[in-house]
Amino acid sequence: ALMEKLTKTVSFEEKVLKTTSSSISVNLQPGETELLARFPNLKAADFRGSEALEEIIAWSRANPQVSVVYSVPLPDGAMVDSTVAELDLSGISTTNFAQYEAVLEYLPKLQRVNLGSAASAADGLSTEQIKHLIDNFPAVTFDYRMELLGRHVSLYDESIDLSGLTADMAEQ
Repeated sequence: ALMEKLTKTVSFEEKVLKTTSSSISVNLQPGETELLARFPNLKAADFRGSEALEEIIAWSRANPQVSVVYSVPLPDGAMVDSTVAELDLSGISTTNFAQYEAVLEYLPKLQRVNLGSAASAADGLSTEQIKHLIDNFPAVTFDYRMELLGRHVSLYDESIDLSGLTADMAEQ
């Protein structure tokens, strides 16, 4: 500890960094976010690969003056950066909906999400689930397509051309 004060460094499990740094990149371990208080000039921090996600997010919210990037694991095992603006979640379903929804909370820059498509309204996400996402993430545009009465429709279609549709087709 005395050596750290004399050399103006902080020892993380991964590496030693100078406290005068304005930009750092380190794989934080649980409990290491408290060491970040020793970087008074910090403006940018890259924590991609760190597993202390909850700690990093809490620290990031408490330190909005620092531009922070971190990795977010998706339920399918893929990793995305916290800075992602567009995301393809076409693997989302009624069974894994809650897991994917939880991930969206960790993506503050998210603007557009592709929710995929369904062969019919009964096959995909429920209207309640889609409405829930739209209501809870108003800054995000959600793309979702399904087949309805033999026509492909998306969430933002304002009208559907049903010309040529017969009563027999509608019953199928």
